[in-house]
Amino acid sequence: MWCSTQNGEAALATVSEACGLPIPQCEVNKTFLGGGFGRRSTSHDYVRQAVLVAKQMPGTPIKLLWSREEDMTHGWYHPSRRPS
Repeated sequence: MWCSTQNGEAALATVSEACGLPIPQCEVNKTFLGGGFGRRSTSHDYVRQAVLVAKQMPGTPIKLLWSREEDMTHGWYHPSRRPS
């Protein structure tokens, strides 16, 4: 799995769980890209979705891209900072 994540260990656990293989047989390569704003540290639903799609297409590399609207829909509201 190549993915943008702020928590590689959690992404690896998600890959392992979604594909049904033990962690030593899974691999996560983190891409160093910005724009997650904290969402990529706690929620790995995009990782799970990519693994489930890949399982349906054995031997075929897949690329999963969510539109900005999809990404924001799956996110949650959190203010950028507390008011003074």
